[in-house]
Amino acid sequence: MGNLIVLVSFVLFASGQSYCFWERGSNARSVVIENTSLDNEKWRIVEMATAHGIFTIEIEIADRENSQEVARELVVPLKDQYSEVLVYFYEMGSDEALPVLRVRWTLETGFTEMLYQ
Repeated sequence: MGNLIVLVSFVLFASGQSYCFWERGSNARSVVIENTSLDNEKWRIVEMATAHGIFTIEIEIADRENSQEVARELVVPLKDQYSEVLVYFYEMGSDEALPVLRVRWTLETGFTEMLYQ
């Protein structure tokens, strides 16, 4: 079952949609991020994870000036499903292990940005 989930996730991601799967007991859940410009040279999703009502997305971005726009594009479809969404931005092509910034969204605070570098 685990290999099937990985294969389905890869196929859906390559087709222009992004899904996140996890298993808890016998139930599987999927999250869809639709209507995003996933096929581009300006940014790409590196990793996604969910836990305890929080969705985390890691992005490599060519120009961090576009980070707010990218974060909004990814977060808006998730607002009804999660209490918090964290989008971490890394410089595209960099070997740096730490992100350059984080955009956080919660219902209470909206979008906030934290610079790491």
